[in-house]
Parts: sequence; C-alpha cells; structure tokens
Amino acid sequence: MKKVRAELSLLEEILMEQNRLVEELLRWGQEELEALTNDDFGRLLEITQKQQFCGEKLKALEQKRLASLEKLQNILGLEPKASLEELIKQQPDLPESFTKLAEILRKNFRELQELNELNSLLIKQSLAYVQKVMNALGGGQAVYQPDGSLEAKTTIKAVIDKSV
Repeated sequence: MKKVRAELSLLEEILMEQNRLVEELLRWGQEELEALTNDDFGRLLEITQKQQFCGEKLKALEQKRLASLEKLQNILGLEPKASLEELIKQQPDLPESFTKLAEILRKNFRELQELNELNSLLIKQSLAYVQKVMNALGGGQAVYQPDGSLEAKTTIKAVIDKSV
C-alpha cells in the first residue's frame, strides 16, 4: 500500500507539472492568435520559440508520466499500457484530488488542441492569401527544364489598367 501511495504521489506531481505547462501553452496559443490577427510576425516568431520550449518539456514529462503509470499498473496488477482514464475507472478509491487533476488536464489538452487548430487554419489562410497576391503580381511561377534547372518566369503584370 505504501508503494501505491508513493507512486500515486509521484504521478500526481507529474500531472500537475504537465497541467502547468499545458496552461502555459494555452496562454502562448492565445498570444499567437492575437499576433496572427495583428500580423505581428516578430512577436509570432518569439511566441513560436516559447511554445517549442514548452512542448519539449512536456514531451519529457510525458515519458516520466508513462513510466510512472506503468509502475503503478504493475503494483496494482492492472492491464499493461492502460490509460490514465482506465486506471481511474478501475481504481474508484483514488484520491479525489487525483481524479480532478486528471479531468482538468484532459479539459486543458482539449482546449489547447482546439486553439492550435484555429491558429493553424489562420496560418493556412494567410499563406493562401500571400500565394494569391504573388500569383496576381506574376511571381510564383517556375518551370523545371529538361536538364533539371529551374527557370523562373518573373513577368510582372500591370496591376493598374492603363488603357483608359
């Protein structure tokens, strides 16, 4: 029983740290959304670097979480590779703080995923717009030659109709 409590405590600490990082990523995601809507590319680069750093820390914590969960499963005699949700279902006597933390973490991950999808759509929309502008100005057209070289066709079309 002592081993179970110790491993549960360790797992709870890992989950708390993961949740803290996910909440930080949510804040950065909101700032990313703001930077995208304001066309602030310098800020966007800065935010992306912060997100990458948090993501790397979260990845390392996930490895620790999986190892801790596996130890707990072995101690309790549960099915290997069971998810955290399955652990909670199979062990109804877990502390309430543990189950609440798992629920909050799940909710925050869902919110982060939705925010990332929105930001991704905005980035794709911006790229499509830039491509249309480049095509309208005559750029963006290139043809590969038989020898493998790239010949760019950079004819600039007149944007203003001068035939009046």
